[in-house]
Amino acid sequence: MDSFVHFPAQGVVVCSECKHAVLPSHIDAHLKDEGKHKAVKADRERIIQEIQAIRGLKTKRAELNHLVFPPASNPPIPILQEPRKDGLQCQLQDQYGNPCVYIACQIQKIQEHCRHVHQWENPQKKGRPEIGRDVQVPWRTGVHCQHFFVRGPGAQYFEVQAEGSSSAVPSGDVDLDAAKTALKQAMQQAEEEARRQITEPEEAREPNPWLRRVGWVEHLGAFDRKELRELVAPVKDDEPELDVLCRAFDWLIQDAQYHCIRPVVGLEALFEANRKEVDKDVRMPFDSWMDITTVKAYTEVHKQLLRYIFRCKDIEPEKRPGFELTERQKMAIDDVWANIEEFVWWKEEQGGSGSGAEEEEGELDEGIEWMGRIQRQILQLWIALLNQPLQDDEYKSVLISGLAVLGMREDDGWLDAEDYTPKYSAVIKLARLMVVQEAYERRREAIAHYESRGLSAKKADSHYVLTRRLVHAFMTMAHDGKDPKPMQWLYRSRSYGFKIRYTTTAEGKIQWIGDDVLYPKIRFSMSQFRGMIHGLVGEAREELFKKLMIVRVGADQKVPPIYCDRIVDQPSETRVGWSFLDDERNQFVACKQWWLYERMYKEEELRGQFMDAGKLKREAVAAY
Repeated sequence: MDSFVHFPAQGVVVCSECKHAVLPSHIDAHLKDEGKHKAVKADRERIIQEIQAIRGLKTKRAELNHLVFPPASNPPIPILQEPRKDGLQCQLQDQYGNPCVYIACQIQKIQEHCRHVHQWENPQKKGRPEIGRDVQVPWRTGVHCQHFFVRGPGAQYFEVQAEGSSSAVPSGDVDLDAAKTALKQAMQQAEEEARRQITEPEEAREPNPWLRRVGWVEHLGAFDRKELRELVAPVKDDEPELDVLCRAFDWLIQDAQYHCIRPVVGLEALFEANRKEVDKDVRMPFDSWMDITTVKAYTEVHKQLLRYIFRCKDIEPEKRPGFELTERQKMAIDDVWANIEEFVWWKEEQGGSGSGAEEEEGELDEGIEWMGRIQRQILQLWIALLNQPLQDDEYKSVLISGLAVLGMREDDGWLDAEDYTPKYSAVIKLARLMVVQEAYERRREAIAHYESRGLSAKKADSHYVLTRRLVHAFMTMAHDGKDPKPMQWLYRSRSYGFKIRYTTTAEGKIQWIGDDVLYPKIRFSMSQFRGMIHGLVGEAREELFKKLMIVRVGADQKVPPIYCDRIVDQPSETRVGWSFLDDERNQFVACKQWWLYERMYKEEELRGQFMDAGKLKREAVAAY
């Protein structure tokens, strides 16, 4: 790296000429400085590539607030600027009871630090100090100190030994393992504190209009990141109620898919379920079909939201994100939880655990009926969540608040638009599915009510009327002067995410160092890449010639030619089972239907492989 030196413990690189650290994103601008380096473009690109290949470097300014500094017993670092000798080091303790290591070189800064961080009050009032009176201050003077960065985050001073002085501990008595263990613990503690803080990426390096639009940082910034993620974490062994809740939701979606089809609710109801705006026609009916992978992914998003809602239930409002539940939502949550608790108690009395997939097929009729009631209550809860006016603050909705928590990545960052928009799609898709299911349940309940009174079932509203009523209430964009509902926020946020997703150039994944290619965690040379391609071609030739066509390449047999540039298709041909090989213009030698069959009678080797006494060998044909 020529003039740059890597400090692994700190995760920074230091310019040996300028004697201070430089962020990787600032290397190019640093080397362009005509007064110092005057590096040409080729040299700058080479140095940047070498630095980018170093693992563990700090790349964001926010990370520099948690630099790990060398012990105070260490001598000065020669590659950094000469130590200052006028340092003022705080002598107070931090919130964890550890000695504070803050150092300033100005009296105003050390006073400000002690007041704001430690709530220190200066005993010296304004005016001249009394003669002969010593004022006690919580810092020591004459500290020798250096820093890695010259300004901004990372410019904190750290103490070093004075030149010519000996270390506080004789070198022969140093317990190196204990020192390494202590340093590792300090680093882990600093990293843990950084992970728990909710921040937006550095704007100068990574402008993020997506985060500003969704407002996750503002909504969650005052809370501990780890504790928030635990609110949506998978169900634990000591949470049987949440296990029942999630299992009942899975059953609910299965039932909804059975009912959300044209033979059950009618086509017009499905058209209405797909409505987004009241005054525009719907061109396509709602399709409830999803493959099993999509079903699992979409239901998991909803189960995470359910876990968030019910785990927040007993947390004091000031200790959780600031959503507000409506009275209807509170009642629905209490009803669901009370019914689930009774179900768990009943299961324990029956000798079950209240959870576990192995019990599903063997549920007693009473248990299945009970789960059906829980499903109905969960559906009513979701309808209440979707039917909440947002008014002036979208994050008063617990649904939108929970979605913000789902935007946090496990590695302490935020999901970008490309990775997050599927979660919006999951909520929108299953919301439409549950609206149709709610219409189905309401019609069934109405029919039972009328029949119990000896009246005709025709008095009950149709699935179309019920679906239309629900859709107009909370599934469309705001209309008729009403406040928007969560679905409007979801529609707009997803559209904005799609715009970013389909108009933003994806970040580069491939990096070149000389003749080597780096792709995430793989490194290979171009010669290795060419060898891999040749190997694939060889495997393909073996599959095609030796196993499919049964031709020995290099022997007397010749591979029949296939002229790919002469192959034609006929798009107007719509017959079922028709293939482009049926076209008379594509009749090559190897494409004939009887080509291999005729060879069995002409070539002894093939005849022995596939035939026995004039009859085909079933096992050989099946293996082929």
